[in-house]
Amino acid sequence: MGPLRAAIYSRISKAKSGKKSQSVEDQELDCRDLCELNGWTVVGEPFRDNGKTAADPNKARPAYDEMMKALAKGDFDVVVVTMTDRLHRQPDEIGQFVNAYLATGLSKIATVREGDYDIGNPNGLKAFRDAGSSAEREIGILKIRVIRKKRSLAETGEYGGGRRPFGYRVVEKHLVIDDFEAVLVKDAAERVLQGESFQSIKRDWNARPIPTTRGKSWSTTVIRGMLISPLMTGLRQYQGEVIGEANWPAIIDRDTHERLVAKLTAPERRTPAPSRTYVLRGILVCHECGHPLIATPRTRNGVSARNYSCRKDVHGCCGSV
Repeated sequence: MGPLRAAIYSRISKAKSGKKSQSVEDQELDCRDLCELNGWTVVGEPFRDNGKTAADPNKARPAYDEMMKALAKGDFDVVVVTMTDRLHRQPDEIGQFVNAYLATGLSKIATVREGDYDIGNPNGLKAFRDAGSSAEREIGILKIRVIRKKRSLAETGEYGGGRRPFGYRVVEKHLVIDDFEAVLVKDAAERVLQGESFQSIKRDWNARPIPTTRGKSWSTTVIRGMLISPLMTGLRQYQGEVIGEANWPAIIDRDTHERLVAKLTAPERRTPAPSRTYVLRGILVCHECGHPLIATPRTRNGVSARNYSCRKDVHGCCGSV
């Protein structure tokens, strides 16, 4: 029997700035050294999942999936990783991996830092599963710490990180007003209070063009959510509830904020659900003023017809459609 054919798998989640993490390239070098020490032949290119988490079972790991396909085809004899938590952090996934691995007749899993696991015998399998359980425990502890940190930041009114809100810039982890965007926010708030539609503002901003902080076009939903957000008026939220003053300046004053919330959450503004008779009710809008078209029955030559119109007798509507 010739030297074992080794497949190298490397993975790293997105490392935060300032955090020291071993890159996928560093992991591969360590794995190659181990293979050379054991006289194994590395087959093909390493399977790399760069910026992929193993903690969330709903997140895809393309390279891991390719490795499992190669395993099923018998392309290698041993998987080599730096640590078992590079492979798995979820017990269910460990079980699936073990079943697939043993089904091919393989049992050896080699790691740089923890030694080898022979999952073909009970002790080796238990040790491999225990290593995966430890990784899961670490994830659980980390989640608790993250939640506690976010709560602490919220209670002190500090910015919690993430994508910056429109109207602000992030300077040394603090929110400061972006003069250009803040003017747009204030202007949009005033336009809405004067009766202008979100459709009109959306068309205006997208035509200039003024992108969102994600670099995308605006939607009416995003504009509405931004204008009624307590963040814009200097209030700190945590899990959807306002818990106190924020330590960043307000763009929209409290009186304007309260008027916006009252106007935009009024029951009469709720979009009616489409009906069986008028299936586009609540969906079609006027291309001129942006207001929803109203279902209007009409009879022509004794035949009932289903129509939609922008009725001028409704406040804010232009009547052009």
